[in-house]
Amino acid sequence: MVAVSCKTGYSIFYGDQCISSQATGTESLWERIFGLLGKPPLRSQEALILSPGCFMIDTFFMKYPIDVAFMDSKNIIVALYPALQPYRMTWPHFKARSAIEWPAGTIDFWKLKVATQLRIEEKHG
Repeated sequence: MVAVSCKTGYSIFYGDQCISSQATGTESLWERIFGLLGKPPLRSQEALILSPGCFMIDTFFMKYPIDVAFMDSKNIIVALYPALQPYRMTWPHFKARSAIEWPAGTIDFWKLKVATQLRIEEKHG
């Protein structure tokens, strides 16, 4: 799992399918600001959950593309950015309360769409 020094232990589901079994979540403003900056690319089954209050992101100074989904307070996708390239910025999505960053290709692989509801479960144990 990517060491982001954040809270660990989440799984992200689309229906009954597990999209990410090794997700981490941010706990502070600084963790949200720096996100994946300076970290190696996420691997399959990994994700970074940027919450709370994340309604836009940028990929300035990153070296690889990422997939991004913005979600409202009910984890319904309000915007998708497949393969967001380095040195780019998303539009602000004021209905968004959180965002998920995945390895590029995840959105297309799972055929995620706006208005899809995801389920995020904290792992215990």
